[in-house]
Amino acid sequence: AALCRSLLDHVDAAVQREALLGYASAGGAAAVEELGNRWPQLAGALRQFAVDGMLSRRDSAVAFAKAVAVGGFAGFDPSAVEKLAAVLGPDDPALREVLEKVDGLLARVVRLPGKQDAVIEADLTLDGPFTVESWVKLDAGIDNRDGLLGTRGGGPDINFYDARLRLWNGANDVVIADRPVEAGVWTHCAVSRDADGKISLYLDGEPAGSSAAPYAGKMQKLDLGRANQAGGTAGAFLDYRVWNRALTADEIRAGFRTRYPAGEMPAGMVRRFDAGDPGLKLSGGTVTDWTA
Repeated sequence: AALCRSLLDHVDAAVQREALLGYASAGGAAAVEELGNRWPQLAGALRQFAVDGMLSRRDSAVAFAKAVAVGGFAGFDPSAVEKLAAVLGPDDPALREVLEKVDGLLARVVRLPGKQDAVIEADLTLDGPFTVESWVKLDAGIDNRDGLLGTRGGGPDINFYDARLRLWNGANDVVIADRPVEAGVWTHCAVSRDADGKISLYLDGEPAGSSAAPYAGKMQKLDLGRANQAGGTAGAFLDYRVWNRALTADEIRAGFRTRYPAGEMPAGMVRRFDAGDPGLKLSGGTVTDWTA
């Protein structure tokens, strides 16, 4: 580490770059302090080398987190916080301090591993008008093993057969979205049913299809992330909301742009499943995680 530090101002840019990466990776908390002082003068690419190095070991990652929490390393790439969370763990005090003091870096999500019975246990019943909505990011290979909600043993569910959001009544498709969702991309998905049984689908706040015939069937004992095919949802959910009425298209468009404060339940919202809720029931390897 001492040798690398001595070469930080070398006239050869390639040597300087390697010295920076080596010092950031091996210098521990002292390197974080030194690089924090040099940060305003570092070019963009060198900043990324520095951050990558500091996050390669726990002691320097903790020091980096503490510096960021008090305003250090201004302008760093927020995606580095995902790596910081991976190194320190989602409940590490230093990481929590960063997330509490620096707004907009990460959001807490529920991560489902694509295994049977890896779900958010909800015991949810949908009878009459409803709306369910959530931001969803699914892994590659999206199919009907990926679901918004369903019940153990088969029956009606809302899944992503052929990467298209759809409601399945247990025997037939009720409605299928007119366009697919993209793997690895956060997409706001909403499904509503009005008093006449009409099912409407929305993607990112915009209409994506509606049922040709009504579906009034009672859906019960539902878990989030469960589908009626063997396997399980592989992906993540962010702020899952359930309403006791069919939201209008304008309300869903507004909801797509709205994040409610933790614990807030507007009129008509009857259930809310947020990754920050300590009472959330996760099973089968489902965990909470952080995402940019």
